[in-house]
Amino acid sequence: MARFEVVRCGAFIGIQEVTISGGAYTDSYNSNKGSYVSGTAGDQGDVCSDGLIFMSGGSIVNGDAHPGEGETVEFSGWGAVVTGSTKPRSTPLDLPPVDPGDVATNNDSIPLSDAGKKPLQKSGDFRLNGGDHIVLGPGMFYFKNLKLTGGSSFSVIGPTVI
Repeated sequence: MARFEVVRCGAFIGIQEVTISGGAYTDSYNSNKGSYVSGTAGDQGDVCSDGLIFMSGGSIVNGDAHPGEGETVEFSGWGAVVTGSTKPRSTPLDLPPVDPGDVATNNDSIPLSDAGKKPLQKSGDFRLNGGDHIVLGPGMFYFKNLKLTGGSSFSVIGPTVI
């Protein structure tokens, strides 16, 4: 008898590949229970891709990391960890097409980072570095790539689609 297994894809999906490095980490929390506290964060910071998931440099996925069919989660260097499953996906991601019609208006509402920097580049890449942080409020945002380095982080408050 065939067994059906649900593969959770959380908030982090890289269609072609995912790279997590430089001490970056994922986790989760329930905002109905109050403010985010890293010490009590949950383990549903899941990551999915149709391709490879590459982890290095002390990066942590507090949850599952599911690469594409026939792909793997590759670890390089020291201390990279996935706390949940690394089982490859058995079917391709089935994502709805993106309608970028509101991209300019929506992305204009992205605030400056704590260090006063604009994280969204003209190329469409969202980048933070040097321990910087940003809080994104509710909305729909369009990024080509998301790159957080040097201990940088971002938080999401309310219903948000990236």
